Amino acid sequence: MDSVSLEPDAPMAAAGTLDLTALEPYLRQHCVSVFGSIEPRQRLTAQQFGTGYSNRTYLLGWGAAKCVLRCPPPPPFPPGTHDMRREHRVLEHLHPAYPLAPAALHLCRDRSVLGEPFLLMQWRAGRLLSGPVASEIEAIADGPRQLCDAFVRALVELHKIEIKKDGLGTLALGGDFLARHIAGLHKRWLSVAGAGHDVDQLAQRLNDERPHSNAALMIHNDFKFDNVLIELSPTPSITAVLDWELSTIGDPIVDVGMALAYWQEPADATGRSHGLGAITARAGWPSRRELFEAYRARRPLDADMLYCEALGLFQLAVIVEQLARSERLSDPRHRALSGKGRALLAAALSLLTRSPSMH
Repeated sequence: MDSVSLEPDAPMAAAGTLDLTALEPYLRQHCVSVFGSIEPRQRLTAQQFGTGYSNRTYLLGWGAAKCVLRCPPPPPFPPGTHDMRREHRVLEHLHPAYPLAPAALHLCRDRSVLGEPFLLMQWRAGRLLSGPVASEIEAIADGPRQLCDAFVRALVELHKIEIKKDGLGTLALGGDFLARHIAGLHKRWLSVAGAGHDVDQLAQRLNDERPHSNAALMIHNDFKFDNVLIELSPTPSITAVLDWELSTIGDPIVDVGMALAYWQEPADATGRSHGLGAITARAGWPSRRELFEAYRARRPLDADMLYCEALGLFQLAVIVEQLARSERLSDPRHRALSGKGRALLAAALSLLTRSPSMH
């Protein structure tokens, strides 16, 4: 997750490996519209948002102006991933229709500046859902439920966007999205963890039970509290939705499923404890069932809750397994995920086993 919050509960670090010596002259020449007229004596400042597993994200400040820079992690990374050009194109077309997405400000294709393309996007005020922020929300009458409602509304509004062929529609690949999505998850798992009866069985069940609606809507593809900024006053609300790296045109079942997969409950078995945050397991927070019904009250879905949740757990299992086996094993967060991918896989299969006839 990559945040753009300036609140004290948002982890921040120095610029680290960001080369300000190379970046500053480039921005002076190409980004006057972003920063305005900068006096020669004014220096560019940068702070890195420190919670991300994926793309690096920095707050840039120059005089009174500020924006957010996103760039890929240090290599190596698989071809086709961390595509700044694609993310810039998504934000460019999405922001006018969905103001919760930050506006794209600039795309640098010149690899000689930072080694890889990077983008600049609008800075948004807001807070991450950390433990201290959750305590403030819990002190508000019905605060957790109000925030859950805002979370669902943000997702529903995304799925209502009209897809135009000359804009976001260019992301669509056509055909059977869910079949392609499930096959892609299966292939990604096999590439990092190897063959196994459990993953074959899960992929087969999800494919056999998938709805054939062929929905083609704008989806975020990693919709969770870690990827939103919130405000508490006058009521808990969502101020921005971040990290559009994986967004595409597809079936909203994927977004609902991922939200359910991340949404932990107090009674969850160990296999559901994926180590990526458990705020919603605290007392007073709505259940997964309530989250699902809140979405379905606003927008119909072509699958029941167990199917959506199992699909989301499969996707989360793949993400966790890839992180656990990442080449950047020096990151203790990656090492801590070891074994959790297969546990999530088992949890997904258990859900489908509980419901032999999904539709």
